[in-house]
Formats: sequence, structure tokens, C-alpha cells
Amino acid sequence: MITMEENINYSAETMRIVQESLDNEVPVVIHYNNETGDWCYAVALQSDPAFWLNAFGTKKAAMGFCKAHNLPIIQYIRDKKY
Repeated sequence: MITMEENINYSAETMRIVQESLDNEVPVVIHYNNETGDWCYAVALQSDPAFWLNAFGTKKAAMGFCKAHNLPIIQYIRDKKY
């Protein structure tokens, strides 16, 4: 079961999709981007990269989330150039 550490109002449909994705071990991409205004590592569905399951401040944390939920990482995308 997913728990919310922050007081964010997610729709029931969004929570259902996230939980279903975690339960079914769907393929994901890790996308390093700043779409929210801050650089983060988004764990997104491979089938719908605009749908983030979660986002983290470090690649290690994003990979740990994927490992904990048995989510196969299909691709890494990095928007920030060196």
C-alpha cells in the first residue's frame, strides 16, 4: 500500500494507477529533469513517460525505489547536459 508522506491531494484514479503499476512490476524509465522547477529523478512509466510514479533528489534513491518494487528500469534519460 502506498503512503503519502506529504499532504498532497491525489485523485483516487491516480492512486489506483500508481498502486496497480507497483503491484504489476511495470517497466519504467528514470528521467532526470527539471519539469517541476527543481532537478529530480522521476520514475515514470515506460508506456506513458509523462506519468510519474515518484520523484527523488538522487539517482540512487530512484533506483532504490525501483528495486524495492521490482520495477525493471528500461531506460535512463538525462535532460541536464554536463
